[in-house]
Amino acid sequence: MIDTIVRLTNVRAASDPMFFADADPKKHRCLVHVIKNLGKHPVTGAPMTQSYTVIFWAKYAEMAAIMIEKGRQVTIEGVLRTFNKELGTGPDGKRMFNKSTTVQARRFELGADSTKSLIARVNAKIAEGKAAGLIPVQMTVGGDYLLAVVRPKHRPFNPAEVQSTGKFGFAKVSMGKGQGFAGAVNVPATVSVPTKTKEQIQAEIAALNSQLSAGAAVAGAGVVDPFAAGA
Repeated sequence: MIDTIVRLTNVRAASDPMFFADADPKKHRCLVHVIKNLGKHPVTGAPMTQSYTVIFWAKYAEMAAIMIEKGRQVTIEGVLRTFNKELGTGPDGKRMFNKSTTVQARRFELGADSTKSLIARVNAKIAEGKAAGLIPVQMTVGGDYLLAVVRPKHRPFNPAEVQSTGKFGFAKVSMGKGQGFAGAVNVPATVSVPTKTKEQIQAEIAALNSQLSAGAAVAGAGVVDPFAAGA
């Protein structure tokens, strides 16, 4: 049988996992409902989502039960499986079935925590710090304030912003061929150093030697020998 492999990228757990234990650890099963946000409807503006039911088995079931909480972001790779549950016989005398398609997880990677869980964690640490005397009890700021994030929105490229900040958003901006990046200091590729002839260099060395000799003579004239007679 050729499996249909799917990859659910950055979906979030819509609810806490449901673990179904078995006497045989290899038959442990954990069911997780996940959702994928698809943006907003272009006409109504209503949020659009796609939901999936993911099933983890054996050791993966144990890991999912422990690691995936409601709101947790996760990327899952698995295979599609469709099951038919018989509902009985219909008015026409034919058997009726309820088809259910699930993703059987083969591997998964945890993503970011939900904002709600992070706020709860920060609030718990603040309470712990107050109890230990590390944080003033009169402090009223909580995790919702400390973790508030304003997400950037799309805006057209604006040269004035580049002139002001040297960047567009987080990006360095190339000013065109041969001009480098905005805000960068352009260092000349070559530095012009005046050249001297051999005779000029020899003359400068001779002048320096004469200055050194004259300085040594002046210094020697002022030296007193403490062991000389009459000193």
